Amino acid sequence: MGGKAQAEPSGYLGDMNDFQEEQLVHLKNMYEKDEDHHLNPWMDDMFLLRFLRFKKFNPEETWKMINGFLEWREAEGIDTIL
Repeated sequence: MGGKAQAEPSGYLGDMNDFQEEQLVHLKNMYEKDEDHHLNPWMDDMFLLRFLRFKKFNPEETWKMINGFLEWREAEGIDTIL
């Protein structure tokens, strides 16, 4: 009554609820267990959260999207341009 409704957490570092934090940990664990796909040093929490937010914090769908992104980078030689 008369109070402001609490805003949903944004899903950015420092503004996540327990569910969002759990999904980030789950995604990291998926990469730790997969022998074919590994987290690169530049794939930090901010990087992973960008994809998790897009996929509505579904780690399985996020994993597929990130791997597709990495495959595209390799196929196009993105990391060899400079």
